[in-house]
Amino acid sequence: MVALCLLSPAKRLEYQRALPAAFTDSFTCSRPRFASEASRIAHAMRAYDVDSLRGLMGVSEQLATRSQDQFQAFDEAGCQRKRAAMYAFNGDTYIGLNAYALDEEAIARAQSTVRILSGLYGLLRPLDEVQPYRLEMGLAMGKVRLKGNSNGADGQVFGTFATPSAWWREVVTRALIDDIRATGASFVVELASREYMAAVDSARLPVPLLKVSFARRTAGGERRLGMAEKRMRGMLAKFIIENQVVSIDEIKKFNNVGFSIDSSSGANECSLRFVKSA
Repeated sequence: MVALCLLSPAKRLEYQRALPAAFTDSFTCSRPRFASEASRIAHAMRAYDVDSLRGLMGVSEQLATRSQDQFQAFDEAGCQRKRAAMYAFNGDTYIGLNAYALDEEAIARAQSTVRILSGLYGLLRPLDEVQPYRLEMGLAMGKVRLKGNSNGADGQVFGTFATPSAWWREVVTRALIDDIRATGASFVVELASREYMAAVDSARLPVPLLKVSFARRTAGGERRLGMAEKRMRGMLAKFIIENQVVSIDEIKKFNNVGFSIDSSSGANECSLRFVKSA
């Protein structure tokens, strides 16, 4: 029995930092399960010029240009840079996860018990190799047309879709169900954002989905952390990996940088809240 953690990816990427010996001495990258779908999506995104990407993604010209370059260079065969996902993603969640500090046993457990939702790759394992990209799950992408669809019907024009999460929802949900059964997971820990969880039909999961939140307690009441919550999600994922957590009661033992389980949390068995006093 294990806990299966769901994470969001990160916009900020890292492809220069030296990989840890714990990884390079004992592991190689795995191939994303939906690499072919990712390639089709990346190729379809080449239809967007820089101005279109700026409007679609709400980013600067510099970031739009970088994204266009990444889609233009995307090559499933591996002619561009690739790196294991948990080392490539470098946002707050992954700073909290601190994958570079995991030992060999923890890396192996992470590969089995952590899944990363992705607008381009659908669902990733931590050691799946990814190329640089920027594609959020919630983008309105009605103008992109793909060959095939998320059910694998090659040769047919998919047509328009509202968001990447809508396109991925069926295939990601089925893949998660397969992973739950393969790993013997007794519950899934939701450490991904609402935007990315839209790619999961949680009602179909065969085990409970545990929602986790973090808050700061002040004289004026409790306040959500905002962006800082991402780092706490990564820290909790690391705690689950390193402590081989198999039950919700074990998650309640998480106590890091002043955050601990709220004494009133747990009345609802499907949600936990950790708080820190100001």
